[in-house]
Amino acid sequence: MTLKFASAPSILPAIAVLLLFQLCVTDGGWVDPDSQNVVTTSIIDGTQYSLVMSDEFEAKGRGFADGEDSVWTALDKSDDDMSAAGGGSLHFYNSTHATTSNGFLNISTTSSKTTWTGYNPFKESFVDLEKTYKSAMVNSWNKFCFTGGIVEIDAILPGDPNTAGLWPAIWILGNLGRATYEGSTNGIWPWSYDTCDRDKQHAQHLSGCSSVNHYGMNPMMGRGSTEIDILELMPGEKGWLPSTAPKIQRPYGAMTLQVAPGVEKNRPQSGHPPGRVGEHVASRERRAC
Repeated sequence: MTLKFASAPSILPAIAVLLLFQLCVTDGGWVDPDSQNVVTTSIIDGTQYSLVMSDEFEAKGRGFADGEDSVWTALDKSDDDMSAAGGGSLHFYNSTHATTSNGFLNISTTSSKTTWTGYNPFKESFVDLEKTYKSAMVNSWNKFCFTGGIVEIDAILPGDPNTAGLWPAIWILGNLGRATYEGSTNGIWPWSYDTCDRDKQHAQHLSGCSSVNHYGMNPMMGRGSTEIDILELMPGEKGWLPSTAPKIQRPYGAMTLQVAPGVEKNRPQSGHPPGRVGEHVASRERRAC
């Protein structure tokens, strides 16, 4: 897997299986020396971009546990599955399931039980929990942060398009939210709203209605953490998914902007861009990297 980030000259070069990039502001030397002959000219309008981050994963045996890598962190925890956000996921994130070899970042999944004691916010008590699979999520939260430009990714997706059970995803999340930590995303994700709207104030934790300027935030300024799904896939036997509006047919791929408040009129519908894309997901064989 190869990752490259480029920014336009008018944008500060601030830096800006689950693979997650965070949106925030920071500085650093993030260009991989192994990135050679990178093309940074837009084929659409000829705009010249500057390469601000790349990772070729050429170093064999990199570790991504907390504190091991300067760019990425692989989680060692369960998904946030106590609510709909986790979607009833069956896996426990384990940092040993993210490795590098032959110029690839490899994310593997194994059938292996993990048991632990965790807090159930609905029962308001600690309970014994268990997951039957292990996989990996690698993110750049509070490390590499991207503020705008172009993201280029080379990836080989896992599994077979007609076999259900996997949910490979490559996505971007605003840095105020931390993926799988619901305390950081409840009322924050996916808001992007700087207007005081009393009807929506209760739903947005940091709304434009607040006159308080504590914690380094300006008064009357809304804050949030939007999400851009570069690629999310749901494989499986061909057929319509239940309880979806508009109707979605599996297998499908999604490239979405998740933002609140939503568009009340003329909302995007299923189909080809700018809606959902799904008709041709199964046209090529996918294999694990």
